Amino acid sequence: MKRFISILNAVLIIMVVILFHQTKLSTEHTKTTIDIKKISSSSFRVIDDSKEVEEDILEEQLKEEVEEKKETKVIDIPKKPVVEASVPAPSTPQPSPPPVTDVIETMTGRMSGYGPDCSGCSGFTASGRFVGNGNITVNDSTYGTLRILAGDRSLPFGTIVRVKNTRVGNFIGMVLDRGSGIGIDRAHLFDLLFENQKEAAKFEISNNVTFEILRLGY
Repeated sequence: MKRFISILNAVLIIMVVILFHQTKLSTEHTKTTIDIKKISSSSFRVIDDSKEVEEDILEEQLKEEVEEKKETKVIDIPKKPVVEASVPAPSTPQPSPPPVTDVIETMTGRMSGYGPDCSGCSGFTASGRFVGNGNITVNDSTYGTLRILAGDRSLPFGTIVRVKNTRVGNFIGMVLDRGSGIGIDRAHLFDLLFENQKEAAKFEISNNVTFEILRLGY
């Protein structure tokens, strides 16, 4: 009986030793497996990192190639100098000169002056225009503002005369009146209307005046 118990104890001890050994081996195997997994995962990471590095390098190379192609395609075209158009400075509008027309006739002689309040004057011209208010000008669609003249009966009302070399300067007038002693083969060729007889007296007489007939009548 004692021998059987001894054998049983020995068997149990052997089984315990075997179990312990197996447990140890299993633990070491598990640890080894874990280490292998760690190594594998780390190696994969290294591989992945290397791939990322290679991809980055390839991407940079591609970018450089694209930039080089862009640079080769770009052609510098010389720009034409920009010429700024000079804008003339605005100027004060000047009255347009009378149109150039052929002179119908030229006469030379004396010119006197008179006012609407002269002796025997009614304040109206022979053409029926009222000048007693001091209005000594008339407007023409072609020649603009003109001085009023008394002229020979051979010149119809509305006749345009360019007058030069007078005591009041050069001007253009229109025949709208008649007068005693005024006309061809008389003392004065023309008589110039002033605002009043006092102003006309200051004018006195102009000699060697040139009269250019530009238009006969209206």
